[in-house]
Amino acid sequence: MDQKQVARICSLESFAAKNPGIYRARVALLASLGYLYLLFVVTMLLAVMAIIIFYARLNFATVKLVWIPLALIWIVLRSLWIAVPEPDGKELQREQAPGLFELVDEITHKLSGPTVHRVLVSGDFNAGIVQNWSNRLVT
Repeated sequence: MDQKQVARICSLESFAAKNPGIYRARVALLASLGYLYLLFVVTMLLAVMAIIIFYARLNFATVKLVWIPLALIWIVLRSLWIAVPEPDGKELQREQAPGLFELVDEITHKLSGPTVHRVLVSGDFNAGIVQNWSNRLVT
């Protein structure tokens, strides 16, 4: 990273620390703008399809022209479904690493984050968090 990026990150971190509510609202607004853009793209592709169907006679060329926007719509909508694979590793129990779990609990509390359900250890020299909703049971 160059100095401009580091300076920008530092300013955003200090802004987030001073105004967490406003920072979260800005992030939510940016995410919403991304989804609105995708909605706009799908709407425009549907409009192109409607124009083609409305003004063209139904023949082989028309069917070919309709499939192009249909395929693009499918690609855009399919990009919204992302499957996060289950991470690999050996699951640690609280009794095996009490210090690590205390640190995880402390960080979770400081960040007001969601509960950590499992801690996995792997051969990768990296730390990460995966939020996987597919394995949760709703009761």
